[in-house]
Amino acid sequence: RCLMHTLDPKQFESALTQLFTHQLGLLSDLVEKITSERNALSERMSEQIMLLAEEKQSLMQGLETCLTQGQTLMAHLRNAMPERSTTELMTWCDPSGDLDRLRIMVMDKTEQCLSNNRHNGVQIQRQQLSTRKALGVLRGEEMSTSAYTASGQVGAAPTPRLLGEA
Repeated sequence: RCLMHTLDPKQFESALTQLFTHQLGLLSDLVEKITSERNALSERMSEQIMLLAEEKQSLMQGLETCLTQGQTLMAHLRNAMPERSTTELMTWCDPSGDLDRLRIMVMDKTEQCLSNNRHNGVQIQRQQLSTRKALGVLRGEEMSTSAYTASGQVGAAPTPRLLGEA
């Protein structure tokens, strides 16, 4: 029962190469969008941030499709050869190792996107907190009930005043 002989490694190599190449293109575009988003966040360009978010979402949908297709192909190979690792399956499809190197490039680019996007997320959280604090001051909301005194002890904070009273 060796299904390996009924499968054509060149078909899998071709399909996976096309898939990984397409993924790399989408991921490169995503890195560019995330970098542009970081610049727009620094400049507080709200409209640009919204446009980039839509473009990122579109790229993510394309990547999701690629991921699903890749999982389907790999599931087929794993069912046929359950004893083999992913690297071994890649080598079976392409003994030169180019396919596995392409897969690793996709993984590296994915990690770069995740890392850069996390950085942008932190920047967004900081801006949201700053905005909430500013709105609280404008509304005269009590921000904190304690503060450090000149001697370094915790004491009562001054009562906040509305901006119009300041």
